[in-house]
Amino acid sequence: MTSADWRSGQRPCFLSTSPWVRFPQLKNAFLVYTGALFANSGNYKGFGDTKFIPKLSKESFELIIKASKAYERDGTHVTKLWENTKNLVYSVAPRLTSLGLANKGVTTYFSSNCTEEDSNLVNDWMKTKRIEAYICRTFKTIEGDGLPLFTIHLASVEASSKPPLTMGKEKYKNAYFQVTRGDYAPLLSLVNENLNKAIKHAANDNERNMLKHYINSFKEGDLSEHKEGSRFWIKDKGPIIETLVQVGLHELLGHGSGKLLRQNADGTFNFDKEKVKNPLTGKAIESWYSEGETYDSKFTTLGSAFEECRAEAVGLYLSLQPEILKLFGYEGEEAQNVAYVNWLSLLWNGAAKATEMYQPSTETWLQAHARARFVLMRLVELEGNGLLTVTEVEPGKNLLLTLDKTRLATDGKRIIGDFLVKLQTIKATGDVAQGERLFDTYSKLEEPWSRWRDIVMLHKQPRNIFVQPNTVHKGDDVELKSYPASAEGMIAACVERFPSTRVDDILEQLAEADHKYFVDLEQLAD
Repeated sequence: MTSADWRSGQRPCFLSTSPWVRFPQLKNAFLVYTGALFANSGNYKGFGDTKFIPKLSKESFELIIKASKAYERDGTHVTKLWENTKNLVYSVAPRLTSLGLANKGVTTYFSSNCTEEDSNLVNDWMKTKRIEAYICRTFKTIEGDGLPLFTIHLASVEASSKPPLTMGKEKYKNAYFQVTRGDYAPLLSLVNENLNKAIKHAANDNERNMLKHYINSFKEGDLSEHKEGSRFWIKDKGPIIETLVQVGLHELLGHGSGKLLRQNADGTFNFDKEKVKNPLTGKAIESWYSEGETYDSKFTTLGSAFEECRAEAVGLYLSLQPEILKLFGYEGEEAQNVAYVNWLSLLWNGAAKATEMYQPSTETWLQAHARARFVLMRLVELEGNGLLTVTEVEPGKNLLLTLDKTRLATDGKRIIGDFLVKLQTIKATGDVAQGERLFDTYSKLEEPWSRWRDIVMLHKQPRNIFVQPNTVHKGDDVELKSYPASAEGMIAACVERFPSTRVDDILEQLAEADHKYFVDLEQLAD
């Protein structure tokens, strides 16, 4: 895996038609944009959710398109694609500059006429039906009586009616709701076609069962089947591939731990109400999850950042445990150094890189991990009594972050441990209001951080894009094919990874079918 930093000025000739030769700077801008598009699977950043546009004019972009072999072969089709997308590619209308719901951005999880209130109403109805919103999209239309109809589309190969997965139209709180399936059917059919091939090469029964349940989930639109597949996935313990002191702990023991206190459908509880006490108050448990409620349905927009913060905190806390570090192959002084670097890296990230993901104009965070890391950094800064300090060493130019290595195993462990108790208690009891208060305390960019973000932005570096290798069959062997760390290498890797246009054709057809649900976004772009 190589990092492609395209500021190097390397511009090997990718095409030899006259526009490239006469205007090499246009070529480079076009290739960089195309490479970034492939790397992010779209024109919004995979980390940060903000839009990026080409660094060349619309007219120059069109000139390059019309110089292509694709245009020479089928100019009518290429012209149609360009005309349908050119305004959306270049538009910087506020709503189109980031991903989000309603006036906060664009999303295809909801039709563009859905508001945040609509989203809350849909969540309320789905809760009554015990539906989790992981494999569905929601489109709003208006019925003859003027009431909205929310159609929840389940992603699946099968499109026929199949209760209780699908549901006929019913009224709830002055709106209609129905559940259908078959969303993205052509793509999921391709996925299952290849997953069936993968079964033949599975290493053990866990892998085979995992794939079979995933296939059934994608075929039927049944989320419970996907969960069952994941249960087999976590049993598949080899080969061990994770070598990083934070990622392993974050994913397995962070996200993989923590009980939710719940009231069952029959009125019983999954905990002893008489004995279990709230560790933050010492009193009896006063809130929990009721039937049909999930963590995501209760915590909604706060949920991702809150959960990422909990997982990162688990990684920090456990990285101070000698027996944990020994599992990763570190002991003695080396283990202490690894723990220190782990803390320093994450807290520096929270101070520097994370604040790039904050949008001052809307006072919102564009990325859950970024907000989570900023919260942990501010926690240690505010509660550590000098454990972590940030100082403006050059006014308006440079900040210095200092972390006291000698206090990590004592004060650091105590601060993060106490915070973890808060995070887990709030999550376990479904206390959203307290969670929001806690995060508001630590994730606001007040002075001096609102000003220090400007210093961070002065030092912002172009984002690395990773050029992925491909595997190629050579008889009975498999060969790993790598590519240059350049825009051309990125494009070549993607083109060779997807030699057929079958997926592109399907995506175009799906986009045309959904077009009517997003017309107002085109009007914004115009």
